[in-house]
Amino acid sequence: EFLGMEYSKGIVPTAPGELALPTPLFEMGAGLLLFLFLWSIRKKTKYNGQLFYIYLVISGIFRFTVEFIRKNPKVIFGLSQAQLISLGMIVIGISLLIFFKNRTEKAFTNKS
Repeated sequence: EFLGMEYSKGIVPTAPGELALPTPLFEMGAGLLLFLFLWSIRKKTKYNGQLFYIYLVISGIFRFTVEFIRKNPKVIFGLSQAQLISLGMIVIGISLLIFFKNRTEKAFTNKS
């Protein structure tokens, strides 16, 4: 239905008068920006997997932020399940970026 106010059986739209922001559109826009950014730096990577690790960090940040305006239930520490997963993505992405950056620098130093 027009403006997404009618869904298939079993899915309840927002209550009349309740504010509902188009978070899927925000995520789509963020995904497009992320793609354009990753595409622009693809030839500047220094090691295999670097683009993916950057994707994990930025995608995690986008999703973590968007979840604050969503109506998903909070699971722990006032965060939704998606936010907890996003934090995991961010931590793993940063950890892998640091690990492989250090590993690449050591390999380069040993060759010299």
